[in-house]
Amino acid sequence: MLEPVEQGPHDAGVTKLEDILIAKRSEPVREIIGNCSNLNAQFEASLKSQLRMLKNSANTQGNGKLDSSEVVQAKLERGSSSRKLSVRKSSAKREISAVLAMDQLQRDQVLQEMWQTEENRESSKRRRELCFMGVPVVLRGAVWSESLGNPLQLNDELQKVLTERVTQNEADLLRNSHGDVTDGVSRINTASNSIALDVPRTFTDLEFLHEGDLNSRDELGCLLEKYALFRPEVGYAQGMSFIAAMFTLHMDPYSAFRAFASIVETTILRDFYVMKMSQVRVYMNVHSSLLQAEIPDVYYHFKQHKVNPDLYMINWVMSLFSKTTPLELTCRLWDVLLLDGDVGIFRIALGLIKHIAKVFTRCNQDECLHLLTKYPMYENNDEVIASVRSVSLSKRKLKQVVSKCTSDIRKGEPDP
Repeated sequence: MLEPVEQGPHDAGVTKLEDILIAKRSEPVREIIGNCSNLNAQFEASLKSQLRMLKNSANTQGNGKLDSSEVVQAKLERGSSSRKLSVRKSSAKREISAVLAMDQLQRDQVLQEMWQTEENRESSKRRRELCFMGVPVVLRGAVWSESLGNPLQLNDELQKVLTERVTQNEADLLRNSHGDVTDGVSRINTASNSIALDVPRTFTDLEFLHEGDLNSRDELGCLLEKYALFRPEVGYAQGMSFIAAMFTLHMDPYSAFRAFASIVETTILRDFYVMKMSQVRVYMNVHSSLLQAEIPDVYYHFKQHKVNPDLYMINWVMSLFSKTTPLELTCRLWDVLLLDGDVGIFRIALGLIKHIAKVFTRCNQDECLHLLTKYPMYENNDEVIASVRSVSLSKRKLKQVVSKCTSDIRKGEPDP
């Protein structure tokens, strides 16, 4: 029998899961995870109310600016002066600890106040601190939009043209459904069919997306079809629907499309969506190299049990973790990811593994893959985010590792 391992500071959130794996080693992994994932019912009510709030506030926050609404201001005015005095005079580290120790309602009120301060948003250091503390639900769409910017210079006129073309293409497809079609219409038809199949399978547990609000579902499909028209060389790929849905949940349709196109075009996502396998192999090796340096015990355990990066990392990247992590945690991860781009993707991948590193070293291949496919749910996501933050990775370091892995492949060196 495996002996319990002394718990380190970053293992605080995994005690129950680790104990279950040690005590019930012979149970099927799905039953094991089920025993520690009973938090779903606890989160369900609050999650639904938050998502309704998101949808109601999306249109008012859609311009991507953090303008205070009357409702937000009313919340901020209550106790605002005392919070400023106690929180803002503390050091950054003590400030973060103080905010994270608050209950969710109080934390949201304090963070809303902080985000409304222009100097906090303009300082990259302060902005990063606030993102790691978690963006309040009512501001998330605006903050995400501001983090991504508009690198493609997309305007409302272009989006209007794309929307009209989506409508026109739907009519063309109907007219050509019983006759010969051109190559262009055929490609559109293929993308449209794939989108129509995948949208109902996206976040199936969110009732309002699939039952209570058909507009949300229509918006999601329209966004994906607009992107397929905007970038026909990329078209549509599985995983896109989850990323698009995350933006659709938090933003108005135009802001959601701008954000989706920006994240695909400015990160490694595009290489995955067009299945540029030579580059995908580089990214898998980059992850392996970083894993070996950051968490060597897990790296060698994965090697021993043949848990190869392509068995989980491709899915993580193509959905930006949204198919793997619980929605509430996914939102917290995106607060950071959308600010850091490619660095954020690799950093989060390492952080998720690091948080339950000792659990992985007690798992066989099937159990490891289950955890990597369905990340466990925790009552306190702050501990997972702290694990992500503890990973040291800069743009310069990532660039160096990508360059080395590319060179090694060209020389015929074995994968790490």
